[in-house]
Amino acid sequence: MTSTLSKKWIGISLGVFAFFGMLILFLNLPFVSYAQSGTLGTEKPYVYCTYYKDGAQVDGNSLEAGTYNVNFELSGMENISVVEITASYSDIASVDPTPVAVMSDSVGDVSSMGYVIGEGNMVFGFVSDNDDTSAVSSDSVTLATVAVTFSESCDAADVITVSDNPNLTFAQADYADGYDDEYAITTVDPDYNGSLYTMTCDVTPDMNREVSGSIVVATKPDGTTANKAAYGEYTLTVYSDSEKSQQVAQVQSVYSGPDKPANTFSVALADGTYYATLTYDYSITRDDITIKVNGSDISGAVIPVIACDFNSDGRITSVDTNECMKFAGSISSAPYGDLDASGNVTSVDTNITMTCGSKSLSCPAVTIE
Repeated sequence: MTSTLSKKWIGISLGVFAFFGMLILFLNLPFVSYAQSGTLGTEKPYVYCTYYKDGAQVDGNSLEAGTYNVNFELSGMENISVVEITASYSDIASVDPTPVAVMSDSVGDVSSMGYVIGEGNMVFGFVSDNDDTSAVSSDSVTLATVAVTFSESCDAADVITVSDNPNLTFAQADYADGYDDEYAITTVDPDYNGSLYTMTCDVTPDMNREVSGSIVVATKPDGTTANKAAYGEYTLTVYSDSEKSQQVAQVQSVYSGPDKPANTFSVALADGTYYATLTYDYSITRDDITIKVNGSDISGAVIPVIACDFNSDGRITSVDTNECMKFAGSISSAPYGDLDASGNVTSVDTNITMTCGSKSLSCPAVTIE
């Protein structure tokens, strides 16, 4: 019982006033559970922080001086019985002593064990009001939101530190699992009596979103496509400015092969608007791609390309048509000539080349969002 009390009741060292209230709550917890336990150790809990200024999410890795709402989030668990987060902060930060919100405000069958904020420390604890456990969103649940003022620009990870002591930061799934076995950031502690399972933590997680899509062949100069995969390794270069002077990422596309042709790309980008180019030796360069990232991953983007510039001169002419005709029946030596992904170079590919060379290229700009 002594180890349990020292662990669960967050106010002992940081605020006597909070301890007494939490001790009363602890003594009234349901020690006999009627639920089935067993999820402990099978999940991947993740504690992390998100940062908001004037209602917009910002990157905690590079904060300007000012006041932010900081959320302590938990993902990867579908049920909780007891959760506690203990963190400290340096003297370039000041924290409002009253949270903006806590989980018990929005999750009906969870109670707060109280909170302690001040003198460089933040502690939040929650318990299920049920006999066994309380359901939460595995995507993410906000444990607490606090207003933090940073006196200078910083990486928040240099200012806020979540304790990895399993007595101070932990998550439990079901009262039936007992009060010692838990998820914790540190899983090897010779002084800890229970079983510890991995819980990860990141005060300033990477805000990048995955932007993915496919590269397909345009069959007409206006960008019309039959959604057939373009052969080859294309280079997608992403810039933060429309003048394309500040490169932020560059990735190569992946061509899957002739059996199930596909040409896909994936790039990690933080929220914002970007400008991109797409290049390949036998394709007309696309420099009219805009990517808008706003809070979530983007998938299924399609970029059509004029993929029949076989002499790499930046134009589609009769020279390219003649080259394509030479490729007929020789797919192994010129796989890039297979514009319709049929597995061979045929008159269909020649017709595409001829069509794309018959008029000025007028593919519409691509916006990925």
